[in-house]
Amino acid sequence: PDSNAAHLGADDNASGVGALLEVAKQLTDAKATLPRDVVFVAFSGEETGVLGSSALVLAKPAWLEGAWGMLNLDMVGRLRANRLQLLGSESALEWKGLVDAACLKARVDCEPSGDGYGPSDHMPFYTAGVPVLHLFSGAHSDYHKPSDTPDTLNYTGVAEAAQVVTELALSASGGSFTYQKLAAPVRGD
Repeated sequence: PDSNAAHLGADDNASGVGALLEVAKQLTDAKATLPRDVVFVAFSGEETGVLGSSALVLAKPAWLEGAWGMLNLDMVGRLRANRLQLLGSESALEWKGLVDAACLKARVDCEPSGDGYGPSDHMPFYTAGVPVLHLFSGAHSDYHKPSDTPDTLNYTGVAEAAQVVTELALSASGGSFTYQKLAAPVRGD
């Protein structure tokens, strides 16, 4: 493999940034109905140990105190068979009902599962006591390769992932969550 080849990162991380911008637009249009602030953040350094998100959580910005949740859009550009994974759904008791309603409204078949651990930017938030959801359209053979190009994306799927997050933010931003601290997974050698 050519290590000098451009790694465009269309799915990892551009699809998440594109979805984040769409959510920001939709929530800006609906701002009159938001009972609390929604903070948008994009991180760098995830591949080398969630450096950006870890630094933010360690800095303890005032808005992080009392945060109701963290929604992570990482690799949402390859939606297949209209299926979207929502990892971390066990990090708060209230996620299930909200996820079901948001996915139904966005017409996406969602697979909620798991704790808040994992190799993406939601994990520092989860370990700091914030309920999380990591939206993910699935692994693929182009991960961290020059072949992760814009022509491989499902743009309708990115828009649907953004719709799910918009619905979650609209329905959850006025409530509170019951954080569920789960045991960290045991890694085998």
